[in-house]
Amino acid sequence: NGTYAIGFVKKIFDDTLNVKWAEKQISVLASKGIINGTSETSYSPEKSITRGDFLKLLVDILELSADANNNFHDVAEDAHYFRQIAIAKALGLATGAGNNHFYPESEISRQDMIVLIDRALKIAGKAPSQGDKSDLDSFADVEKISGYALESIASLVREGIISGTGSGIDPKGTTTRAQAAVVLYNLYKR
Repeated sequence: NGTYAIGFVKKIFDDTLNVKWAEKQISVLASKGIINGTSETSYSPEKSITRGDFLKLLVDILELSADANNNFHDVAEDAHYFRQIAIAKALGLATGAGNNHFYPESEISRQDMIVLIDRALKIAGKAPSQGDKSDLDSFADVEKISGYALESIASLVREGIISGTGSGIDPKGTTTRAQAAVVLYNLYKR
């Protein structure tokens, strides 16, 4: 007689109460083991996410894979994101910042995060609907978006994968761990 019980533990962090707009997404992804807190009881939602950490989560959530035996010079072999960054490089998702460097410990801007998501969705065969500048009409800071990111941002806004920060997109602002969790949740549910 094989009786099985499936357990589910809802993960709640003490410091997500002040980011109500991201609390559910953080809890769901943490409960599923997709994201981790900065401690057992803290998520540090307002802290910036690094390029390496975001790319690791993006590759994992979209289940991207590739034969990856080459990586950027500045990604340590023992880094927790080594494999995912190597996959991203092999797939052409991450092209680095010149001289075969990725700067995995640097903060990632919101527009760079969005460009990576757009590329990753295309690589995964889940390309978003093509957006255009009219998709961004409700945002007050459209002129701050770099040319290379405009199409990606418009497409992900159209798809509902990203939204702004109040009245703007804040393209040059750094991505917080809470913002990253919301976007990753939207990809997870897609």
